[in-house]
Amino acid sequence: ADNEENPDPNVTVMLGEGSEDEMMLVYFAFTFYLPGDENIVLDSSILITSSPVVDESGLYFNVSPNPANGQTSVYINSNTSTKASLRLIEAQGRMMKEWLNLDAAARQWITESLDLNGIAAGMYFLSLEIDGKQTVRKLSVY
Repeated sequence: ADNEENPDPNVTVMLGEGSEDEMMLVYFAFTFYLPGDENIVLDSSILITSSPVVDESGLYFNVSPNPANGQTSVYINSNTSTKASLRLIEAQGRMMKEWLNLDAAARQWITESLDLNGIAAGMYFLSLEIDGKQTVRKLSVY
């Protein structure tokens, strides 16, 4: 047949990376499960962080679910032994809550559940301090 869009109908078109047909190319990524993943919201209009989850020193610091209501969790993993403190700070800089003495050996996970009851809806910052170094993540409470 004289179809200009498909000059050779005998060619097999495949899905995925090896495809030369741009309509069949699909990108995807696999990630490891973390507690709280069942609360993931797939709405890009509410994404509030552009910070990398792992910084240049190998520190992993993530907050999930985010946005949160009532409770959220932080996940921390460091290349070194960790004695950490975590602070919830409002937009004007006032500390709202503090969690002290989060301990872990090198490459061991710290998972801390954070009670946000009594915290008004709004934008906050979670400030993690490890060995004098501060890392901050945004947290939206609704």
